[in-house]
Amino acid sequence: IITYGSYISKKDDLVSAGILVGIADTAVALLAGFAIFPALFTVPGLTPSAGPGLIFVVLPNVFNTIPYGMVFGAAFFGLLVIAALTSTVSLLEVVAAYLIDERGWSRIKATVGTGLVCTIFAIPSALSVGASPGLTRLYQSGGNNQGFLDLMDLIFGNIMLMSGGLFIALFVGWRLGLDQAREELEEGRGKFSLFTVWAYLVKYICPAALLALLINFLWKTIRNLGWI
Repeated sequence: IITYGSYISKKDDLVSAGILVGIADTAVALLAGFAIFPALFTVPGLTPSAGPGLIFVVLPNVFNTIPYGMVFGAAFFGLLVIAALTSTVSLLEVVAAYLIDERGWSRIKATVGTGLVCTIFAIPSALSVGASPGLTRLYQSGGNNQGFLDLMDLIFGNIMLMSGGLFIALFVGWRLGLDQAREELEEGRGKFSLFTVWAYLVKYICPAALLALLINFLWKTIRNLGWI
């Protein structure tokens, strides 16, 4: 988001864009949950804590039980591939932008090189959804077998995500400065009437809430792993 934000025109309304992105992202997540979790309880032996691999276990069972399931299944996973690839563009751009701006690499060299490295590191995740027993049952958490993909989701989809949000809030509220933040927010929209509320949230409430969530998540994770 930060890298994409650096490409935004000075005429764009950051506040409206941020609100729309938040609403759209939350809506998609809720719709995905409504599709997967009700069907989850129809498959014996699966629990909601089984991890991100659920989508590859639950939905194939659903498609096998409905008319033209193979057609819908192929269309769904085809669209899922497109969604995954378009999402990885934002992740790839972070490293590519650094190599281009700071190291002087060409766009093609930075993109291809970073993409190859990411592909190599993605192979264990792809194999951990049943293809490799060792990677599929890498460790146990809460009595369930967890694979390499679950470990990556644990680290980057939870711990790093909350940590990143925490440090961004701290940076904006305490290092960048609220005056400069206000200038950026009002660049393309004029006066931001709720800035005082926004500033209070970013400086105090958001860091405290994210820190509490992170500590709580780490505590539960440690307990599920049986370390205490």
